[in-house]
Amino acid sequence: RGPAVLAVLLLRAAGGVRPGTGGTGCGSADEDEDSEAEVFEVDGRYDGELSALAEDVKKHTLLPEAEAKVAMSIVESSLENLERSLTAVQESAQADELVEPATLDDAQKRAFLLGNRARTEAQLQKLYDETESEEENHYKANLGLRTAMADPSFDPDNMRHAVSEFLRLCPYQATSSAAQALLCRARVLAELWTWRRRCAQLREELPSYA
Repeated sequence: RGPAVLAVLLLRAAGGVRPGTGGTGCGSADEDEDSEAEVFEVDGRYDGELSALAEDVKKHTLLPEAEAKVAMSIVESSLENLERSLTAVQESAQADELVEPATLDDAQKRAFLLGNRARTEAQLQKLYDETESEEENHYKANLGLRTAMADPSFDPDNMRHAVSEFLRLCPYQATSSAAQALLCRARVLAELWTWRRRCAQLREELPSYA
């Protein structure tokens, strides 16, 4: 089939409370069998999409709340949230019995990268504050465009604004082949995201025409 990846690891947050118990949703075998536990909610559409991208699903893993927060923080860009979730796991009573120890290693690597990026941006900002240079405009334009291309909200208006700012702040750099390729991809993404937004709007309006 030529999948994008050979295997995928799906991590899920487990939690919730059994009504009338105040315990965790996992519960023990000797608890009331008639009580219902709200453990986690699965959206089958996303599961199917992820599974279709892989040759084989490596495994499904249910994570305790503290570990789940770490896993979710890894894919975010907040160093503060990541460090907070890491500290919570390391100080918890289950620190030596992690369900997925590799998640902690990945989180520490991600925290190191985010810390490096924050220090670099702070040093650059200090340099730009002390000097007057076109390099600042180039840096901000490139950063803004690449950030818009990775926008998880798929906002085409934000993408178009980033393209306009890039052309305004870097008119000469924009003529290079590398910049032209980047701008072409950004425009294609903006068009795709516009179609995606319009498709969602039409889907919502469709029942009114039935």
